[in-house]
Amino acid sequence: MIIRSACYIDAVDHLPPTALLVFPQVAWEEYEELLQDLGDQPGLRVSYDEGRLEIMSPSAEHEEYKEIILRPALFCHAICHANGPATLPATRKMTVSDPA
Repeated sequence: MIIRSACYIDAVDHLPPTALLVFPQVAWEEYEELLQDLGDQPGLRVSYDEGRLEIMSPSAEHEEYKEIILRPALFCHAICHANGPATLPATRKMTVSDPA
């Protein structure tokens, strides 16, 4: 981890809910390294656009709404795939015979 990435991690560790950190002039390589260092931290949004790095910490309320929306979607997914993938029966191939 390079020193600059360590600074990003330190800033993220002290990020309060609903805060937005913006870092201008960040190299793409630094962004990729930061993503690796962060891993899969829940509730953290990281975006990069033309050298501008943004790190956002959503509110606890946002995370609650996400869970409320996610539960029915996961339930539907489980029901749809409970008996394996749905497939349609094969149809006969129709051909046109050449009148002779």
